[in-house]
Amino acid sequence: MINNKSHLTAIKRNKLSAPATWLLTNGFFKDAKQILDYGCGRGSDTTFLTKTGFKCYPYDPHYQPLPAPPNFFDKAMCNFVLNVVNETVADVIIKKIQAHLTPTGVAYLTVRRDVKKNGFTSKGTFQRNVALSLPVLRETNGFCIYKLDKYSSVVQTNCV
Repeated sequence: MINNKSHLTAIKRNKLSAPATWLLTNGFFKDAKQILDYGCGRGSDTTFLTKTGFKCYPYDPHYQPLPAPPNFFDKAMCNFVLNVVNETVADVIIKKIQAHLTPTGVAYLTVRRDVKKNGFTSKGTFQRNVALSLPVLRETNGFCIYKLDKYSSVVQTNCV
C-alpha cells in the first residue's frame, strides 16, 4: 500500500496543536536546546514554538522538504504522522527520528485515537489506529503521546 496523499491530512492551525500544547504546558520542552518537529506539515507548531523562544526546526517531506540541520536534537516531536502511513514507513520514520536525537534526547510521538476505521478515506488519504510498545505520557479520546529515546526498541500494531 502506497499513500502519496498523506500530506493532505496536514491542517492549517492558528494555534499550537493539542499534543504540543500539553507537552509545553507540562514542561517536556523545558531546557530544550533544539527541538525537531518531524512531519511538521504546514509548520504551525514550529512557528509557535519559535516565537515562544525555542530553537525549533521543521521537517516535512511535502511542506518542509529541506533536511533538518545535521546536528542532533535533545527533543523531537512527531505529531499525527505515524497514523497516516503504513507500518513499514512508520518504522523508517521512527528510526530517522532516533538518528537525529542526542544520546540523552527524547522524542514525543503522537498518534490519533479517534480513527473510526483503518483504511482510505473519501479524500484518498490513509488513516490507521497505531499502538506502540513505548511508555505512554498522555492518552485521551483524541490522541496518545508516546515517549521515545535514542535506544528504544519499538513494536507497533494497527489496533488500539
